[in-house]
Amino acid sequence: PLVLTYLTNAAGNARANAVWEATPPAGWTKPGPDDPAHVKEQWIVAKYAWRGFLAEGAGLPDTPRPEDPSEALRCAAAAGDQAALVCA
Repeated sequence: PLVLTYLTNAAGNARANAVWEATPPAGWTKPGPDDPAHVKEQWIVAKYAWRGFLAEGAGLPDTPRPEDPSEALRCAAAAGDQAALVCA
């Protein structure tokens, strides 16, 4: 999505990955460039859709996160919370 591209450029890929890939569970290895497409797809789905590699509470504000992604982005930006902004 465009917002991920923008955030990656603004925050830096290393910083974004520090949030999104903080704690891959045992048995998960980040795919490399030569891995098959289905392996890369599984990683991407687990990383973003399931939020499966986030450290517990990583980037999440102390208050409940808004369900609306736009509102979550607004709240994170207003708070100046870069980790929450990447997770929103």
